[in-house]
Amino acid sequence: MGGERQVQVYRFEDGAGTEACDYVAVEEAVSLFVDGRELVTLLYTPPMALELTLGYMHSEGLISSRDDVSSFAMRKGAVMVELAHGLPRQDTPAVRTLTSGCGGGITFSYPQGLRGMKKVRSAMKVPGGKILELASAFRKKSELFERTGGVHSAAVSDGEGFIAFADDIGRHNAVDKVFGRCLLDGVETEGCIIFTTGRISSEMLVKCAKRGVPIVVSRGAPTSLAVSLARKLGVTVAGFVRGRRMNVYTHPERISLQEG
Repeated sequence: MGGERQVQVYRFEDGAGTEACDYVAVEEAVSLFVDGRELVTLLYTPPMALELTLGYMHSEGLISSRDDVSSFAMRKGAVMVELAHGLPRQDTPAVRTLTSGCGGGITFSYPQGLRGMKKVRSAMKVPGGKILELASAFRKKSELFERTGGVHSAAVSDGEGFIAFADDIGRHNAVDKVFGRCLLDGVETEGCIIFTTGRISSEMLVKCAKRGVPIVVSRGAPTSLAVSLARKLGVTVAGFVRGRRMNVYTHPERISLQEG
């Protein structure tokens, strides 16, 4: 199934009503089974269920690379994953259903959730003009948003073009999808830029820091905790990236004033 569905609507405009058809973003459930155990059910927008679940597993600390996955299989409404070394000995909570909204993020508590996390150390430097150019191209990539107006987007960029792109009703899901795609392709995200249409919250920031991403860019705003964590974890955060302007909240040395 694609990411959209046609529905009948009653459109009211200028005092007149007409019947019409419109497109809405699909929301459905996919359950993740790890080593035969049902771990979580995610509400998401198809396609890319496998990428979503692998990205989610990385965000949760269940895998660190593609090599940790010995096999996977797809079924209707489910992804089955076998791990090379079994589930980590950390908490393996009861089955949960994570909504597509703000509650769909990483299981994270501050400051405990930062234990063991390495600071992102990258000499990456990108001209500000290039960031704005990529942000403009990124906004034009989502045909699903143009048709439905109901999804977030995320992309991984090497500073020149886009390596992975995904849409989803959940901003966390979109980021997990692109990370999952990179895991499947064996693409290292250290030294890459994450573009997102959503608010940069603490969970979103931690997802990116865990993958060694030095620069996170959004058309939206960061939260205060995301800014604080970005300072500690060495991540450059740029928000309100629109037209020819942006706000750089942390580690501005990675974005040069030189046009490019």
